[in-house]
Amino acid sequence: MVKNILSKKLFRDMIDVKWQFLSIIILSALGVLVFGGLDASWRDLNMSINQYFEKQQLADYWVMAPFTDRNTKAKIEGLEGIEVMQSRISVEVAADLPGEPTLMLHGLDGEARINVPLIQSGTSLASDDLKGCLLEQQFAETQNLSVGDTLTVQAGEQEQPFIIRGLVISPEYVITAKDLLPEPRSYGFILVNGGAIPQIPMNEITVLLSDTADHGFVKEAIETALPHTLVRDRSAHRSTKLIKSEITQFQSLSIVFPILFFAVSALIVLTTMARMVDNQRTQMGILKALGYRGGKLLRHYLSYGLYPSLLGSAAGLLIGRFTLPSYMWELESAFYALPPRVIAPLSFIALMVCGVSILLSCLICYLVCRKNFKEAAADLLRPKAPKAGNRILLERFLRLWERLKFNSKMILRNLFRSKTRTIMVLLGVLCCTALIITALGMQDSFRNLVSTYYEQTLQYDLRVELNEDAETLEEYQRQIPAQTVEGLMEKAVSVQGKTGSRIALLSILPQNQKLIDLGFKTQSRALPAEGIIITKKLAEVMELEIGDTITLRMPGDTNPIQITIAHLASVGLGQGLYLSADLWESFGKDIFKPTALLIQEPFEAGVKYLSRLDEVEDMEWTFSQKEKTITGMQSIISVTVLMAVFAFILAFVVLYNMGILNFMERAREFATLKVLGYHQQEIRSLIVWENALISCFGIVLGIFPGIWLTALVMRASEPDDMVLSPFVSVLSICIACALTLVFSLIIQRVLTRKVKSIDMVEALKSVE
Repeated sequence: MVKNILSKKLFRDMIDVKWQFLSIIILSALGVLVFGGLDASWRDLNMSINQYFEKQQLADYWVMAPFTDRNTKAKIEGLEGIEVMQSRISVEVAADLPGEPTLMLHGLDGEARINVPLIQSGTSLASDDLKGCLLEQQFAETQNLSVGDTLTVQAGEQEQPFIIRGLVISPEYVITAKDLLPEPRSYGFILVNGGAIPQIPMNEITVLLSDTADHGFVKEAIETALPHTLVRDRSAHRSTKLIKSEITQFQSLSIVFPILFFAVSALIVLTTMARMVDNQRTQMGILKALGYRGGKLLRHYLSYGLYPSLLGSAAGLLIGRFTLPSYMWELESAFYALPPRVIAPLSFIALMVCGVSILLSCLICYLVCRKNFKEAAADLLRPKAPKAGNRILLERFLRLWERLKFNSKMILRNLFRSKTRTIMVLLGVLCCTALIITALGMQDSFRNLVSTYYEQTLQYDLRVELNEDAETLEEYQRQIPAQTVEGLMEKAVSVQGKTGSRIALLSILPQNQKLIDLGFKTQSRALPAEGIIITKKLAEVMELEIGDTITLRMPGDTNPIQITIAHLASVGLGQGLYLSADLWESFGKDIFKPTALLIQEPFEAGVKYLSRLDEVEDMEWTFSQKEKTITGMQSIISVTVLMAVFAFILAFVVLYNMGILNFMERAREFATLKVLGYHQQEIRSLIVWENALISCFGIVLGIFPGIWLTALVMRASEPDDMVLSPFVSVLSICIACALTLVFSLIIQRVLTRKVKSIDMVEALKSVE
């Protein structure tokens, strides 16, 4: 019977203050939704990729050399930890199709035992099938090719036709891109049997390790046994590194952002619960007088925090789990060639976050109720004694105070008298402003990174990729009409430092080059005559600094280069090393022969001349590369858009909730003003000006925390090959501040309509 009565009371109370309960539900849901959604997103992607890699036997190492034979394999075959090895041909070939697209051809030594392709349609390739091939699905779809069609490629000096046996995706090609973004119409991969192209030697060995293998030891052993090879592990394999970096970024965001949402939610729930329980003071006294014990009352009032937070957390967990992961998977699928999606089980940490949200609300409710439970029933039945009136700080400045109008004095006195409410509203507005600035600031930071790299670091307008038939740089400088023509020679090298080795890109440039700004402090952009330049991020990852000596190894070269680090370069994208052409040639290696031309302000005649050259493989304008890079970051930018939307929702709930509480607390005051002759419009004006004043202060105070949070989030989500410098534009700050202020004013306008509904007799009557 008692339980039923208290349940009815709880239900009636929830109806009476439905907006407060609804705000607790929404606030509890938001934090859990953001965390649960992002947590499930990265877990689904991670589990799908890991199972894909394991099932299809993704290689642990790619050993590249000018050629590999049985003797090469024999040197590493017996190393402890190596489970499977397979030789293959890896070479780019031209396809006889419109536009002459490029294909990465892999000629396998027998059936695929490592990097096993996943058949999407058709059949697999038999080990004795010298006429068939497996073709990348995306490339085939864009070229309108299907199983059974014939595809001709230029393999070496021969044109060779292959019959498409199947369309596939591959674990080593989660992204198939020659440059920054996948362009399936112009670039893909094809798998054939190595015996079908005997004119091309085997030049790569793929290695799969056992589960118990020591990866560091095995890599070092391979490099020692085959010093003329380049050993690339998964961390240096572009496709694998990109998808793993994407997962790491989502994982970082799933931790940082929800913490911010929980902080704001806890703050507002605390204020809401405190006001709701304070309004129940007389009810507590009546229940105590009727004989209800403390335990029953405690359980009853804990329900005020339990049920809304339980409902909100459960709803947030379910909505986040079944909406955000699907949305993020679609975004990723547009960029990556993903396997079938695997739904990861609900994580313990997601359940724990849900439980913490509920526990937090109950704890807040308990702390608020505890003080009232200690009072006697007779004391609870009396209204709280009003606070003693004190002079506020501004009243001490008489000249200023006397100049203020009566309404302004009343607004200021109310703000200073209700310090707790004022501080809570101020903090609520501050946090919401900071969250919106953070969401917009992340977009600014990514776009600023791209703009800085392509507009400041790279000073050229056109990059021209050359094949092995390229001429000398001087020849191109004489023949190409342009403002500036410079050459670039790129090589993949193994960089051995104090803490291990990594594969990096070595860029060799003329010593007096002018078209790449590496950001170190010199009078010109000239490269040092002695020593090498390494980017700051790569140096940080490898724990290197100026003055350290590193060793560079290249495939086919048995004499590694030992060189000292002369400078650290500030480069946002594409971490690597830079060396002058003169110094490169002094090591007795091959002569400086450009693999790409960097051209500033090319004339129309120059572009036409380049388009006619046989050795030109591709021409890419810098503005086009910039757009591609921004497109490649679309998934992470989309997350920031979602966070901005959630921040706007949070701002709306916080401001509306605090406005409702303020109105309820001051109903008696507003009724008094009505009796004294104030019109409704005058009372509304007081409410609007008071809340606008708090909102403005909160917005201004939220700017610097927002900038700081942007830096925190950017550092947490920074991959190894980028430098994500935080940048928040003035426009984003203005947008965040304006939106918060507009939300505040709209909400206050809505709330001021309640003034006419005040029952003056009910509001002014004394508590009996």
